[in-house]
Amino acid sequence: MPGWLISHFGRRFGSFSPQFAGLTASFVSCGHGFASLFAPFCACKGSPVEREAERRSLRVVAVRTSSSSSVAIRDHCKMPSLSEKMQVCVYLALMAVYVTAQGSPKMPKTEEPVLIVGGGLAGLSATIEALRNGAKVILIEREKDVGGNSAKASSGINGCGTEAQDRLGIKDSTDKFYSDTMSAGDRENDGALVDALVHESADAVQFLIDLGVDLSDINICGGHSVPRTHWIPSPKEGRPTPVGIAIIRALKAQILKEAEERPEFMKLMTNTEVLGMVTWNEYITGVRIKKEDGELDELRGKAVIMATGGFSADRHNTTSLLNEFAPEKMAFPTTNGAFARGDGIKMARAMGAHIIGMEHVQIHPTAFIDPKDPVAGTKFLAAEALRGKGALLVNSKGVRFANELGRRDYLTSRIQSEGDNVPENPKWKYVYMLMSDAMADSFGRPAFNFYSTVKDSLCNA
Repeated sequence: MPGWLISHFGRRFGSFSPQFAGLTASFVSCGHGFASLFAPFCACKGSPVEREAERRSLRVVAVRTSSSSSVAIRDHCKMPSLSEKMQVCVYLALMAVYVTAQGSPKMPKTEEPVLIVGGGLAGLSATIEALRNGAKVILIEREKDVGGNSAKASSGINGCGTEAQDRLGIKDSTDKFYSDTMSAGDRENDGALVDALVHESADAVQFLIDLGVDLSDINICGGHSVPRTHWIPSPKEGRPTPVGIAIIRALKAQILKEAEERPEFMKLMTNTEVLGMVTWNEYITGVRIKKEDGELDELRGKAVIMATGGFSADRHNTTSLLNEFAPEKMAFPTTNGAFARGDGIKMARAMGAHIIGMEHVQIHPTAFIDPKDPVAGTKFLAAEALRGKGALLVNSKGVRFANELGRRDYLTSRIQSEGDNVPENPKWKYVYMLMSDAMADSFGRPAFNFYSTVKDSLCNA
């Protein structure tokens, strides 16, 4: 196997390179007559033939086992006398011949849809924006419904220069918002992204209001110098709707309306898992999916948007992104769903995408502890909005030990320092959160009672 071909696989698909390292000599001498299959690739480096080989080698990795022919080729490669790594090489060689015989992949067409993978806040928002700009969209969600961790948001969305701030007389500016955000990130933030965040924040809030989300109340949360966290006012009676759920419901309703009124433009696929990507030259032109009934299929699109969320639940195998980038955080529980495994990040990374900021994993300082299962790996979030309305944190001696509106890393550190050990897991600490009647009224009694019910159900379990 030519050494340059191995290097191309390593450069284009970094995660594959360990499988090919050092296999050149052993493959050629394996005695099974497959060396000749690499003849189409044996060309001088930089020649047109080599570039064509490189293009087809990209397609080979993407093809995998999506057709009966490739399944047959894969099964044919399972030879007892070959090691697993050698079988991989043989399979790729045979697939190269198969793809050559079938012809080159086609260029994406402008009328093809935009494929959006992931139905959380980012994916739903991208879907609506793409539709508004005239694109056809297929939204793919692995779970049975959209929402993801975004549905769990309970404190609100930050924005400055909004109508609600003006109505409530809150003096804010993009300069203040920018300064607060940069300071909260120890100035390691990407300044251009922060600038876009703060200057477009009012439009983002209005985008949700226009979809029917009532964000007329404003709270102050940790790290902010003025109130700018927009959330849903607590009703005078009845059960409140958490802001995350309200946002997801509004976005979903808009998308379902589009799907009903313009089915040729909008399609939502739930219980559908993306298994891999399709390439043409160096472009991603589609995805391979596994449908709810187990059927495998390929979707073509003029663009693929990955909005698959985080990876804090990715803890239990050797490919854990959390263990790779922030191993010190493995000891903490999570409020994320079990679906937050970082599969989309891994997929994009395998295709050569650059990933940044992976080591910046944030710890939320407060969550409820279930006395019946104090070491549960998943916790129910004690919203930051509780502290925004005046809740106090005290240790077992009843002493207040921190500024409750400080940054999350600061509060986490203080809790770790002042808290008592959870008996069942000494690595975890616990403290107490106190709220007066006046604080509960300010927070909104129905919303407060919701959290009180959660607390009581855990404590009385």
